[in-house]
Amino acid sequence: MLYNPKRIRKINSDVKAEAFEELITKENAKELLSGCDLCIDALDNIEGRLILEDACSELGIYLIHGAIEGWNAQISCVAPGSGTIKKLYGQVDLNEKQPAPSVLSFTAEFAASLEAAEAVKVLTGYGEKLENRLLIADLKIGDFEYVQI
Repeated sequence: MLYNPKRIRKINSDVKAEAFEELITKENAKELLSGCDLCIDALDNIEGRLILEDACSELGIYLIHGAIEGWNAQISCVAPGSGTIKKLYGQVDLNEKQPAPSVLSFTAEFAASLEAAEAVKVLTGYGEKLENRLLIADLKIGDFEYVQI
């Protein structure tokens, strides 16, 4: 894991970060997120994202959503109670085994950078958030599309 609390405190002593190495479940999600100002989605499955959205909504915190597959990324800023993740993935049968997506490191880094930018917008109130919008990026052809949610 790349989590380094000493480095984080050195960069900004006001930031508190904590890492948990456990599967997020309906039973532990609110406890894991308790005291957070914001949640950034770096999950690799739909069920976890739906659980995360419910917990964030109940706690009244924003969720920054990011998902990747191959050369493609999607990013959104999920307001508490908006149901954005349910709108995106609600029709997926969670009992049906989903194929593991291919992952390219630069696509993950691209998505993480956009998620970080969204997080800063939420925390500072500066800029226009991707709230109720989904940014879809196809890095293979350099195409970017915004979809209203």
